[in-house]
Amino acid sequence: MNQQQLQIARAALWHQTAATDSASPLLTFDDAARWLDDTGLCLFLPRHTQLPAPAPSFVEACLGATAVTPPPTAIAQATEIVNRLIDEHRIIPLNLLGAVSEQPDFLVTPEVLPWAAAVRGDRQWKAAPGGRTAPIVLRTWEALDRTGEMTSVAIREALGRELTEAAVLRALIELWTNLRAMPIYAAGGPTRWTLLKNRYPAQLATAANTAQTTALSALLCIYLRSAVAASAEEAEIFLSPLTARSRIREVIHGMTAARQIGTMSVGSQTLLFVEGSLPETVPAPEPEKPIATPAAFAPAPRIPFRKAPRPTRWE
Repeated sequence: MNQQQLQIARAALWHQTAATDSASPLLTFDDAARWLDDTGLCLFLPRHTQLPAPAPSFVEACLGATAVTPPPTAIAQATEIVNRLIDEHRIIPLNLLGAVSEQPDFLVTPEVLPWAAAVRGDRQWKAAPGGRTAPIVLRTWEALDRTGEMTSVAIREALGRELTEAAVLRALIELWTNLRAMPIYAAGGPTRWTLLKNRYPAQLATAANTAQTTALSALLCIYLRSAVAASAEEAEIFLSPLTARSRIREVIHGMTAARQIGTMSVGSQTLLFVEGSLPETVPAPEPEKPIATPAAFAPAPRIPFRKAPRPTRWE
């Protein structure tokens, strides 16, 4: 497999071939649900600058093409499908980068959530956040634990009107980033927030009993399958929002040494891949051959033979 064949395989897997395949964009709820089940973990929006690693994004899959800056219509269409998937418990929105925004940066399926929570979440998921947790974050968690789903405005009223809505939103983002809370979007209405333990207690219980090395190994395989093949540095970059790159590097070295993942050379790079997951080799297009003209078949001109002059004989 060369670099061009790798790009073709990724485009097909990420549904970015709308120019040649009319069925490429994810336009329906069922198509999006099946694609996310196969992918497991993906970006919501492309982040080529922030995370320079090959990775699928949901907005690009709905658009059917790669886009550094997707148009607002594509983002709105993808958001509508994601809202339905969240409401049906088919996907969990994540905010691993910590941006103060209600828009997710990653999407994860319930089947993959235990691995992400084992690496990023809190193993004491039933109890209130401990450590150096800010008082407003703790009070926000307690309000959600008592009431269930609440909007940021309702939380502000429950905690005290002296708090600003921006402060409540920052507290919710911190809970969301640490896999404690999650948003539930409503079309035309305010976002409701709930604790993750209320929706996915079984997944969080599995995460609490899973070693971080095992979870990182599973996440690494999930990423390599979605990217077809990637370098060790690219895998570190994509998974870095979950944990430190040094820990990811240790897992990569261990799995490579144990031959749990394969390696291959593509150009000047050594790429990692999961054994048995590579697609069939895509033939690269052959260069066009020049059209033969009659002059190409004309015999070469005959060079007349000239007899060398006889040397002068001195007497």
